[in-house]
Amino acid sequence: WRAAAVACCATAAALTAPVLSRHRRHARRDAVGDAWAAAVAEEFKDGSRDDAHDDLQAAAQVRDALELLKPELIRAWDDDDAVLVEGIDAFDGWFGLKELEAACSNGEVREAGRGVLGAGGAWQMARVGVKDEPITYDDVKGVLDASQTVVLNSLDATCSRVAALSLASIDAFGLPVCTNAYATGAGAATSAPPHTDKQRVLVFQCFGRKHWRVWRPPDQSKRPETDPLARGKGTDVLSFDEFDDEPVLDVTLRPGDVLYVPAGWPHTTDTLDCATDDPSIHLTLGVDTHVWGLDAVTVVDAAGADHQYRGFTNDAPADIYWNRLRKTLPCLGWRSDDSSHGAIAEALQAVTTDSTFDAAEASKKTVKHASKTTKTIRDLYADVVFRTTKGATPATRPAPHFARLEKAMDGFLASLGSPIAASSPFSVGDKVKAPMVGVDELFDATVERVAPDGTIDVLFFDGDREFGLDPASVRKLKKKKKSKVVAKGLGGGGAKKSAKKKKVKKMR
Repeated sequence: WRAAAVACCATAAALTAPVLSRHRRHARRDAVGDAWAAAVAEEFKDGSRDDAHDDLQAAAQVRDALELLKPELIRAWDDDDAVLVEGIDAFDGWFGLKELEAACSNGEVREAGRGVLGAGGAWQMARVGVKDEPITYDDVKGVLDASQTVVLNSLDATCSRVAALSLASIDAFGLPVCTNAYATGAGAATSAPPHTDKQRVLVFQCFGRKHWRVWRPPDQSKRPETDPLARGKGTDVLSFDEFDDEPVLDVTLRPGDVLYVPAGWPHTTDTLDCATDDPSIHLTLGVDTHVWGLDAVTVVDAAGADHQYRGFTNDAPADIYWNRLRKTLPCLGWRSDDSSHGAIAEALQAVTTDSTFDAAEASKKTVKHASKTTKTIRDLYADVVFRTTKGATPATRPAPHFARLEKAMDGFLASLGSPIAASSPFSVGDKVKAPMVGVDELFDATVERVAPDGTIDVLFFDGDREFGLDPASVRKLKKKKKSKVVAKGLGGGGAKKSAKKKKVKKMR
């Protein structure tokens, strides 16, 4: 399987990203997958589920495929570039209509959204199915038949097959991950308009075809009032006019293709040229390094260290913003080696001008936090696959894991000296009433992040988010009795929204 691609340099003048040939890639069945599956089954043998074998064997294929992918990802991963790898057999048909229907029949699809265009062209999300009821396959099929997109955020928090994929992925990469599913009917002129994501993502095309266009990030200093990692969402419209170049990738994914897109890189999708095809289904594996504070500016700000752009990060020149401030710290997870602590300390020191900042100590704390967060999320996926929490349901199973994540994040911030760890009335996982931009109401949400400056990111029931909220605009709810707590999955859930909430909401 030789590379037959156009090399992509790191300059703005480059127009194409690497594309590796469609020669089919077969992962060896004597590779790591089978040994991984056996080890994980032994590790969680005390779980209450006795029929996890099929999910685990399917995930073993993914584990092998990820090892096959790693050599092709190294440069793009380290240097923040997009890459397309074609023809990985393991992902061809791994999650198709049959598997989606089975998940619905088993009550494992708890929430879903349907993408719609709102006022001004903003991409928003409308509810699919009946509130507080599991999503049925008829609910999904109705959206697909209308040539629209069903978004299943954090499907790995409720669906055992997808949770097994996330478990294999978290063990392959050694970093916190989350998997969403997207199903789009054939002939959709817009599956998702131009937008950016907070996560670096691996897109596994499993069923049907989908057309993708990917760009390098626009200069964020031209729109400093927006979040460069959440452009094109909520009321923000990311216009094609903001792109200086042609797409670095303009491709139609087929079953078995894998696309890697760095955090903050705009992309848009459609199935317009696939009008006679089956619906498209792909799984998006998000690597949540930015979500959990594993970038330089988050660590430096939490430590209270001075730097040139403190308080107005988005005004930094694009090369400094992406290559220093918001770049994921190096040598974490699968990219770690004996020099990791030194490399991370160097990346942190490159941001700050504060001579009192101890970069070496901050590096040690960051590595420890990354490991602890990854293990906590791994335990959640193992719980979904093996039912390690006795008596838990898909709605309640994530709750104890979120409580541990809250403590881990608060502990990390406190260890860096962040004043918000002690002074903020909010913590990760708190149930709150929070505002949405452009809507004069407060809605049920869950605190996803308390930033070093005290502002709050919140998560709504289907993965919708608001970033950087003034804490004065957020109202903390009284804790409910434990038996009544309803929690949702990583990256795609929170408390249920109130019945008053309008049907059309913003996209994650």
